[in-house]
Amino acid sequence: MFLKNDQNINELVVRAGLAKVEGLNRGQDQLSIYIKQLVEAEEHARNKKLGIHSERVVKKHKSYTDYSRQEFAVKAQKFYDYIKNEKTVMGVVELVLNGSRYKVRLDQFNCYVMVKLQAVKTLMYDPNYPEYQVWSNAAKEYAKDNILQRDIRLDIATCDRRGNFIANIMMGKNNFTHDLLRNGFAHVFKIGRIPPKLIEGFETLEAEAKTAKKGIWSTDIKVEQSTGRRGEVVELKGKAKDMMMTDMVDATEFYYQNPASPDLEKVECLIDDFNGETAQHLKTPLNQGTPCMAKYAADDKWYRGRVLRTDRKGPRDHYTIFFIDYGNQASTALKDLRRIPKKLANIPALCTKATLAYVRVCGIYDQFGSDAAEYFRNKTWDMKLSAKPVFQVGRSTHVLVYPKGKTSEPKYSIQYLMLKKGFARMSEQFTIPAELKVVFAKAEETAQDKKLGVWKFGGDFEEEAY
Repeated sequence: MFLKNDQNINELVVRAGLAKVEGLNRGQDQLSIYIKQLVEAEEHARNKKLGIHSERVVKKHKSYTDYSRQEFAVKAQKFYDYIKNEKTVMGVVELVLNGSRYKVRLDQFNCYVMVKLQAVKTLMYDPNYPEYQVWSNAAKEYAKDNILQRDIRLDIATCDRRGNFIANIMMGKNNFTHDLLRNGFAHVFKIGRIPPKLIEGFETLEAEAKTAKKGIWSTDIKVEQSTGRRGEVVELKGKAKDMMMTDMVDATEFYYQNPASPDLEKVECLIDDFNGETAQHLKTPLNQGTPCMAKYAADDKWYRGRVLRTDRKGPRDHYTIFFIDYGNQASTALKDLRRIPKKLANIPALCTKATLAYVRVCGIYDQFGSDAAEYFRNKTWDMKLSAKPVFQVGRSTHVLVYPKGKTSEPKYSIQYLMLKKGFARMSEQFTIPAELKVVFAKAEETAQDKKLGVWKFGGDFEEEAY
């Protein structure tokens, strides 16, 4: 490379003692004119003791550990344990991956960490949905303009299992998350333990952005809903509604629809009008969580779905799809996936993930788990039922299940039947209402007296050996 005055840049750098000449294996007479110039330049720098040829002690650069790398997740967690009690953690944002995820340099600890903003999300970058990309890019550019290569303070909440530091980024007294929410570039997503004052402030700013129709709230994009922090119990006071079983993992986890929901007919009509031949194919790579239309191999029909992951056991072009209106999963070829129309995408999922309230039921890996699942299926599948939501724990709704029209009679509940057969025990985790506790206790006593199910072993839920 040469400057405009034909000076060789390589020669200038070597002559100043800022670089060495390396890789010369040929005889001196075979060297090109440029190599000879470099050799002469290096000799000049050596004689003058310039730069790297000087006798000055050169201060070595710090060596940094990169905890942001995916393979260093365990090391990142251990590093978090080391610094979690630090009052002040200062850093510099080195890289903006998206609007809510950044690589941060911590000079005081000679390392890099990956930071995810606490309790908020920005829209994912998805080439299959241009409207997502618009606001994903907007959030990313806003972050670049405001915090990239800036000094920040990290208020760290925790470190997740992938090695991401869940934190708030502070610039002086300002929380950067407030700016994202205020401009409609992010939405609240509650997961983990969050201080009440913090989340209240976030929700207030989100509500203001919604009212002003800023950012993502100026569109009809449906944002991902949070499920609350893990283990958090949210009381539900809904009335009993009709339920229809749509899928079952075992007696502890099942999915159901409300057959009276007006959205059910709406979805069915829109799917009837959906043409898989003319619909747009999905572009790869697919993101986890990408909404789609997927053809179900068992009946060759199209249904609403969500990408869970690349199918690890099947062919490379297959993906595990979760069917959001039924609760089942299936391996589906890329050729059988389509972009979901906006009208269908904006209707909430029709199925509810549920478990039986107030009882501890035999799971598939417990003793009598298979028997419990078969009995539960026989009592619920294709039956006219009613479900009364009691509380929400994470993504699962705890429900009381009755035959339709029997919701005022606990002895007809599925809980009562499971207890009487010895496939369940009364829960010790939750307080059971008095009117239910009396009836459930009689059912449990019957199973105990007859040594049915788990009571053959004193009521223990033992895992089978594999």
